[in-house]
Amino acid sequence: MPSKPIARCLNRVSILIRGWKSTILSTASHGGLAETALNSISEPLEDIIKTAKPTITAIGLGGAGSNIVTWIKEQGIAGVKLIAAPEFGAESMDSIKEDLLGSDLVFLVAGFGGGTGRGSAPVIAELTRDAGVPTIGCITLPFAFERASWDKSRDGIKKLRKNCDMVVLIDNERLRQVAGDLPLKPALGIANELVGSFVKNITETITLPSLINIDYADLRTIMERGGISSIGIGEGESENRVSGAVAQALATPLLDITNISTSKGVLIHIAGGEDMTLEEVAKVGEMVAEKVPHAAKIAWGARVDPDLEGKVRVMAVLTGVKSTFIGRKKPMRAEKKDNHYLYGQG
Repeated sequence: MPSKPIARCLNRVSILIRGWKSTILSTASHGGLAETALNSISEPLEDIIKTAKPTITAIGLGGAGSNIVTWIKEQGIAGVKLIAAPEFGAESMDSIKEDLLGSDLVFLVAGFGGGTGRGSAPVIAELTRDAGVPTIGCITLPFAFERASWDKSRDGIKKLRKNCDMVVLIDNERLRQVAGDLPLKPALGIANELVGSFVKNITETITLPSLINIDYADLRTIMERGGISSIGIGEGESENRVSGAVAQALATPLLDITNISTSKGVLIHIAGGEDMTLEEVAKVGEMVAEKVPHAAKIAWGARVDPDLEGKVRVMAVLTGVKSTFIGRKKPMRAEKKDNHYLYGQG
């Protein structure tokens, strides 16, 4: 029997639930007692759901971080407070502290090619750690030619790791594999889109009704001692769209890591058109789990995006990975050969 689109399956469940409620009301022997009973149950549940939603804040530090937060705002996002802090100093610390404390989850977004983001991110991370707020660092690394920034960036990451639950790194050198032939402005915009999409996807599958929501408690479990993390994104269409998307996401992580199979945890976000089936969503999870057999926890969420009709897009966040970036003394230089990029010591 062919798989039915997941949106249609869940809609059928919703219809059944409404029918169940209607049956109770119509067969009640005491007039309005059944409706009163149902309302007395549903109203407290709605209040609990509202209060249970985590408060999420994303703060962009420095020029690069602020650009990414601006991109997120322009795309439209629900369930998150956005803060852009292009400049950082003692006078702005009190305001930032007030904005962040009281959050249930904080994304620190910064580029480590410049001094503002690199210098302020570890300070803010220490503030949120002391306050007991779970924190994810989202950092873009400098290009190989930015040698003056390389050692400082590596030192900054080491400081950030001490205070963040998880640090997601995107290496601009790795981006050259997918954007090397693009004009400069759109090529640099890809980093903004990748980090912005990560924040947007994770936030909305926690705070908004989705086909499959990422449970906040599961996210917390994956974040614990998450360490260095890497993002891979893939997209597929036609008959083999799921296998194609998963293969692409896992084959091109945007950080130089030694072995993806040793990842300690995986966070998966799946998006597709109205034609995406439940079987396809489940297959994504199975294929990723097969590639990371040592992962202690896998959490995943799925949403329908009308713009992806006929396509499936997979974002895989691998946590607890070992990256050559931390121990490397020199940046890896990307050299193109036969349409592939090879990496050597710079």
